[in-house]
Amino acid sequence: MSSRPGKRDNSIRIGDNASLTGVGIAAGDHASASGTASTGEASTPVPQTIDQLRDALAELLTRIQAADSGDMADAAEAEANAQALHEETGKEAPDKFRIKGLMLSLGAAVGGATVLTTSVTALAQAVRALFGI
Repeated sequence: MSSRPGKRDNSIRIGDNASLTGVGIAAGDHASASGTASTGEASTPVPQTIDQLRDALAELLTRIQAADSGDMADAAEAEANAQALHEETGKEAPDKFRIKGLMLSLGAAVGGATVLTTSVTALAQAVRALFGI
């Protein structure tokens, strides 16, 4: 709401714990914006099979171990979750609820390590599709 009579308020408020990456924001008549996000890595394909998922988890585990632990919210937790996910998805009857919990925990542990979040997002998409969760 504008503080001046007859003037529209085209302001945009971003607050609390908001985080914006690669977005375009515009306000007002005829305004336009665009944005591009780059994580420094090529687009990560979403695994389509359990075997592809396990391969991607093994690759992510290697990347977590090689990454600067200061870039992650909790490097040890990220490594433990990736390892547990790899093991669980290799079982004859994997527990989809354990997998879901481990994926959530992995995402939180990786945190703002943008070089890893694209991979974690692709893995989460695969887990949802492959395990129906």
